Amino acid sequence: MLDELIDKICMAYIDDIIVYGRDVEEHRKNLETVLKRLMEYDIKIKPAKCKFGFRRIEFMGYVVSDKGVELDGGKVEAIRKIKPPKSLKELQKFLGMVNYYRRFIHNFASKT
Repeated sequence: MLDELIDKICMAYIDDIIVYGRDVEEHRKNLETVLKRLMEYDIKIKPAKCKFGFRRIEFMGYVVSDKGVELDGGKVEAIRKIKPPKSLKELQKFLGMVNYYRRFIHNFASKT
């Protein structure tokens, strides 16, 4: 439903949607696009759960602001402090975590 809009004008996780833009006009336009899409699929929103007009918001380990989508600095520091994995299970957990942030890791899937 929102697939082609995600990472372009919004982020979504289960029933949370964050709509962003570089300025007020772009944000308004993007919000209108997302709301129209929700209407097309007859998805209703609860106004009491909606928040509008924030310049910065933390969401799922990211910081969304007029600068775009960035990593939460606290999460980066936590990842830096992780000890090297010593078992297959620890390695799998580590790879799962860094895979979540792969869009911010240059050449994440490249072989060197």
